[in-house]
Amino acid sequence: MTVIDKIEKSLGTATAIQFFPTPNYDREPPVIVLTFDKPHDGADGYNLLLDNYKDKNSSLVIFQKTNKVDISIVAKDTADAINIKALNFDKNQLTEFLTKEPKDRRFVFAIGFVSGGQLNLTATRDPFSPVLLDKYEIK
Repeated sequence: MTVIDKIEKSLGTATAIQFFPTPNYDREPPVIVLTFDKPHDGADGYNLLLDNYKDKNSSLVIFQKTNKVDISIVAKDTADAINIKALNFDKNQLTEFLTKEPKDRRFVFAIGFVSGGQLNLTATRDPFSPVLLDKYEIK
């Protein structure tokens, strides 16, 4: 199994994706979060993503379907693509993100889980080191 296959298998267990624009880019970046059912779901894939693609000038491609989105994380240097399909999403949240965030601005790509109605980010390493992606596009 290749590294890409391992990342896709792990991150592919996500149930949804959430989009959070930033109120002030000088203080904090926007965040896109893959959400899972349990706190450590997706952690192995996220660590592989950190180890193999953190500094690869990667971008996120969002394929909006009627009720779901598919995403691809594409490494510019190698043209590797990590594909995650059929994620639930909030249409209003995505629209707000697309309206407020320029497509060519870096953002945090993180994983998390919902507990008691609250989103919690999963820190897979101490100290927490998130994946930063260079840009996004929507198709």
